[in-house]
Amino acid sequence: MCLRISSSGSPAQPGDLVTELIERARPDDLAALVKLVETKEYPGSRIAGIDARLRQQSDLNALTHHWDSLLANPQVAIWVARKDQDVGAYCIVGLGGADFASGQPETVVVEHAGQLALYPDLLESVKQSVEDDFLAIRLYPEQPTLREVLQSCGFAPEFSRVVRCTQGARRPELPEGLTVRPAVAADRAFLAQLHIDCSSFYESSNRHNVGWGALSALDNYLSLDLAGDVLGWVAEYQGRPAGYVLLRREFGLEMLPTMGAYLYDIAVSKPHWGRNLVVFVHEVAAVELGYKTIVGDISAHNSRALHVAMHKLQYRLEWERWGLNL
Repeated sequence: MCLRISSSGSPAQPGDLVTELIERARPDDLAALVKLVETKEYPGSRIAGIDARLRQQSDLNALTHHWDSLLANPQVAIWVARKDQDVGAYCIVGLGGADFASGQPETVVVEHAGQLALYPDLLESVKQSVEDDFLAIRLYPEQPTLREVLQSCGFAPEFSRVVRCTQGARRPELPEGLTVRPAVAADRAFLAQLHIDCSSFYESSNRHNVGWGALSALDNYLSLDLAGDVLGWVAEYQGRPAGYVLLRREFGLEMLPTMGAYLYDIAVSKPHWGRNLVVFVHEVAAVELGYKTIVGDISAHNSRALHVAMHKLQYRLEWERWGLNL
């Protein structure tokens, strides 16, 4: 399948002068794609050990070392935009994946480079060629022009990936009446109820017919092991549970051999909002768990949670994921 664009910028009709062609990559396109990657400006990272050069080298390695297998893989599609016969942009998409929270089928743009003016037609060709329900792409804070392109194509924010470096963090001195202890199986009903009271379960914003209801949240929290991959801490004020944090251990960090922790959930009962209880329970958990990096995903609609993470818990925005219903 290919999409031909006329000199007017619209899909070409018979007899039009074709100046742009969107099609699947050919075996001899490798050199052109490598050149685009070499001239691309890469963002840095808030995670220690990852910089712009490492991101670029990772993309170059994927192309040069796995080009033939990428072309042959039925779960991968490489699309190129040719402008006056030269490759001006490309994208690599993963097909037949599934959203980690909802299980909804999705196609993900895993790598891209080139002239942003060609992206709308490139993404349109991807949309027309896939059978999944959703198309997703990553957006870094340093890419405001790409943000405008995605908005013009109908994409919208889905969630924000935030990062916290805990190296040097110390256990806080708790105010009188407040204690923080490890969560146990008997706390699961409290965790479930407080989560439902404070917010809906994680939702993949901008997806049609996808969401978690109260029953899903109850099932999820009432079945937590709390002695396995997910560990919890409960804040008690004057002997009564008032908040919690849940962290997943051994979360793989991209492009690094080291592991981090994942912020599974955090909540504080409304009567205790404004007392910094969220900070105390988070910092105790972060220090006791002992990982140097914690990452978390915050749904785009949950602006309050993002504000708390960024302004109270010292997280920083790593990237956003944007998506489009197909």
